[in-house]
Amino acid sequence: MLPGSWGYAHEEGGTDMMPSFNSGFAADIRGMMEWRGTLGYTESCYMQQLTDFDRYCQEAFPDAGILTWEISLSYLDALRKRRDIRIDVAALRNLGKYQVMAGRDACIFPADYFAYKNRRMPHIMSDEECRRFFEAADHYPQDKRSPLLTYTAAVFFRLQYSTGMRPQEVRRLTRQDFDFIHDTVYIADSKRHKDRRIAVSHPIMEMCQKYDTIARSLYPGTTVFFPNRNRKEYCAGDIRILFRRCWKLAGNPDNLEYCTPYILRHNFATRRITEWMEEGKGWIMKSNPFWKKLREYFSVYLPKQRNSSEKTIDTCHMAWNLLLRYLMQERGIEAGTLGFETFTAGLLEEFLDSMEAEKHWKPSTRNNRLSCIRSFFKYAACTCPGSYIVYADLCTIPLKKGVDNSRIVSHMTKDAVASIIGCIDTSSPKGLRDCFFLTLMYDTAARDGEMLKLKLSDISVRNASVYLFGKGAKPRLVPLTKETLEMFKKYRASFHRNNNRESPMFYTKHKGTKTPMSDDNVARFLKTYAARARKQNPHVPENVHPHKVRHSRAMHLYQGGMPLTVLSEFLGHEDPETTLIYAYADTEMKRQAVEKASECLPIPGIKAELPTWEDADIIGRLVRGY
Repeated sequence: MLPGSWGYAHEEGGTDMMPSFNSGFAADIRGMMEWRGTLGYTESCYMQQLTDFDRYCQEAFPDAGILTWEISLSYLDALRKRRDIRIDVAALRNLGKYQVMAGRDACIFPADYFAYKNRRMPHIMSDEECRRFFEAADHYPQDKRSPLLTYTAAVFFRLQYSTGMRPQEVRRLTRQDFDFIHDTVYIADSKRHKDRRIAVSHPIMEMCQKYDTIARSLYPGTTVFFPNRNRKEYCAGDIRILFRRCWKLAGNPDNLEYCTPYILRHNFATRRITEWMEEGKGWIMKSNPFWKKLREYFSVYLPKQRNSSEKTIDTCHMAWNLLLRYLMQERGIEAGTLGFETFTAGLLEEFLDSMEAEKHWKPSTRNNRLSCIRSFFKYAACTCPGSYIVYADLCTIPLKKGVDNSRIVSHMTKDAVASIIGCIDTSSPKGLRDCFFLTLMYDTAARDGEMLKLKLSDISVRNASVYLFGKGAKPRLVPLTKETLEMFKKYRASFHRNNNRESPMFYTKHKGTKTPMSDDNVARFLKTYAARARKQNPHVPENVHPHKVRHSRAMHLYQGGMPLTVLSEFLGHEDPETTLIYAYADTEMKRQAVEKASECLPIPGIKAELPTWEDADIIGRLVRGY
């Protein structure tokens, strides 16, 4: 009774493979997929299984619309001879749950019914297996068709094993995702469209940097960090084959049931847990006042009490990760023994000096890391009296002096900004979105984080204004120009046809699912448009980032005559003195003011002439003393 041809059906006139549901369950299947999409699941999840179920019901149960045990078991019995039914059981379980939520009397498979009764445990590699495997990866044979492959095996699997990343996350990495200065890797659009940034050990990052140098020489111009011979990312099957070859070369037993790259992720998690249990960190760190207060600082104080942005929290995380890694690896201090008394001004200065020498920190970076660390002890001093002495001691550490760039604001000219926005092709939906984003960002001088938080309801056409939520979730009302409002109407008609006022203003689509834009996405397309505009206008600077757009707009408003007090409110500065950077930076205005003041020096009616002296006259005056 099963159809002979299973799979996806083409929509007439369409270019994509779109599923076509025509049974009595069609409406509920579509509703369930949309509901799961809002939870972050991809459209492809259970799509094949539900397509097959829909086609089966068209023949076997044409009038049925509610999932019953009879229908479910009949379908699974017919399917059992064709394939493993565990995923199909999970699909029917979710369909039943959706129908029950919709008020229908449907059956729901128990969580342990059929599914994964014989779930195999992940293989935990022994020390000897690990040694042999990575030795084999280090000596992977050369391939004439793919000369980079002999280096890829060692770097790919070591990076996965040391970080616990999924194989698909490593495959999709680009060169832009690596931060070799701070030893971090950015993972974009992972499972359920989540982004995260992870820390990587310095030796592994050095190895990745050397690999990147080799890859650039062999495949110049590629953006993929692990390119195949076609300069594209590897598919899952290729990495699986590469892993199995390394596994066989190592002399390990060829058990294909667990011989997959995913076991490296399992081994990472298992080994970290084992190490913690052996060291007693689990219960020691829970009872340790220092660790307890540090958890409160990151989980409660920064996000909820101080309303710090994600970037601020990430910066503090990075500073503390570097400090803790230094104490444990370089100074040999166990994590469970750390306390407030461990941290002294001398110890912290040694850490800062070490990082400055190793990572070539600028004075501003060093001072920023010091501020992040002292911020925690300032918070702890309010509730832990004993930590106040530590905070007072750390306050004695002076800030690193260097070239004073704090009053130098890098900004673009109006012509450069116009060139960047003008080179965007607004005929495409993506171009229209990017053009409106940059136009609104420049018009309001908003931070990129403020732009990404915008909802459709935040812009008022009637009042020609927009609500921006700055640092600490503080709102401010900013006026909009007529040109920006007209572009907003076009953007809304294209991207917000349903007029859902609570939907994110700017979003991207991934496999049909709307996801909010990230700051990395903004930085990426701004850099692309700036490079394109630079070919036509040499005044477009090399390093264009979102915050430079904000600086440029603020400087243009100040040059246009906006008072600093008004500009401070316009920009959402909590401290008005912060706005003084634009007054310090505008040398042209200073020059004009000096020239204007100099015009008043001569006596009216008498032409001013500058005195001239001969060298001998100057020397004579110095010798004679007059």
